Amino acid sequence: MKKLLLAFAAVVLLLPATSQARETVFRTRYEGDRITGVSASAHFQVEIVKSPEIKAVVEIDADLEHYLHFTRDDEGVVNVGLRHMSAKEKREFEILSREERMMKLTLYLPEIKSIHLQDTSTLFSSDTLTGSTLEMRLAGSSIIQDLCYAGANLSAKSAANSKAVLTLALTGNLVASTAGAANINVAAYGVANTELKAEGTSSIHIMGDGAKGEWTTASNARIVAEEFDVKVLYATSSGGSFIRANVIESLTTHTSGSSSILFSGAPPRINCVFGDSFVKSL
Repeated sequence: MKKLLLAFAAVVLLLPATSQARETVFRTRYEGDRITGVSASAHFQVEIVKSPEIKAVVEIDADLEHYLHFTRDDEGVVNVGLRHMSAKEKREFEILSREERMMKLTLYLPEIKSIHLQDTSTLFSSDTLTGSTLEMRLAGSSIIQDLCYAGANLSAKSAANSKAVLTLALTGNLVASTAGAANINVAAYGVANTELKAEGTSSIHIMGDGAKGEWTTASNARIVAEEFDVKVLYATSSGGSFIRANVIESLTTHTSGSSSILFSGAPPRINCVFGDSFVKSL
């Protein structure tokens, strides 16, 4: 009997962590204080809830709390991720995090001003977020999932392997840039000006409508916008990149290398600065 019990204990010790119950802890901070945005890293999942109640709540597995970095800077941005670790602590954390672990931040706030993501962090919201101007920066393999935002202006920078899916109602300007292998998919309506720039093998896909656009692609990047009605467009394409656009009134192009600009619609004014052999109607 004793041998049987010892054998059973050995099997339990060898079971993967996911088969054993984990304790989750909740940490709430900055209730009623100023929160303007979020900066997340590591594998944190971020949810933003539009609410007059202001607070930041972290949900994390208890055995990971020791490594938690959870602060707020002078601008009101909540920073969440992992604190600085020694080499020994990094090895210990890697062992603990081999399985899927709970690391989540939920922000409750009335308006949002900034979103910064890096590493493998992700962000989502079930609400339509609002504000005057929203600044977004994505790096690493971070992801923004189906975010809706209504405001005046939005600036988005996406690099490395990051991805963002956005639905926007803007009265002012949309400025978006991608680099590396990043990707931004955006539906934007009523935009005054769109300034888009894609480099590397990155891409910007956009639908909706806007008054004026200044779009640039380089290397092997692409801007795909056949479903975006732009009245006046200034388009520059170089390297092996391309731009696809739907132009209503005026198109001015500048191409070089083996790049191309393809347009639909029937703009009455077309001005090819040079490289017009690479400017064609779809």
